[in-house]
Amino acid sequence: MADNVHEGDLYLWDVTSPEGLELPDKVTGSLNLDGLKSAEGVKLPAHVGGYLWLDGLTAAEGLKLPEHVGGTLWLRGLKSAEAVKLPEHV
Repeated sequence: MADNVHEGDLYLWDVTSPEGLELPDKVTGSLNLDGLKSAEGVKLPAHVGGYLWLDGLTAAEGLKLPEHVGGTLWLRGLKSAEAVKLPEHV
């Protein structure tokens, strides 16, 4: 696994723009990015050990989900699941 690891939960629910957002390669706990309106330009971690919240997204363009999500994957804001490739493990 990558060296860039965040131990525990990472809550960034007020971040609305992916500009300048650099996430770790692995989050051992949950990751909350509910404020994001667009996934364009976001590089999500390959591994999220807990829940992954992306409820603010309304479109899937540019969305590349992690290979592993250890808990629930929340995508309640999406209007269409077209072009969404679900993780190998949820």
